[in-house]
Amino acid sequence: MVQPKPLTAVFCHRHVMAIGVLSQAKKMNLRLPQYLSIVGFDDIELA
Repeated sequence: MVQPKPLTAVFCHRHVMAIGVLSQAKKMNLRLPQYLSIVGFDDIELA
């Protein structure tokens, strides 16, 4: 599926998933939070 506009935010139901998104975004040289916002939701100690 082709997105008409680039994503500007990702909401993850777990912090571990948000950390994975953050890692991939850095590999893709995306500037955070200027171009992409990431939210994790489950309150793990690492966060």
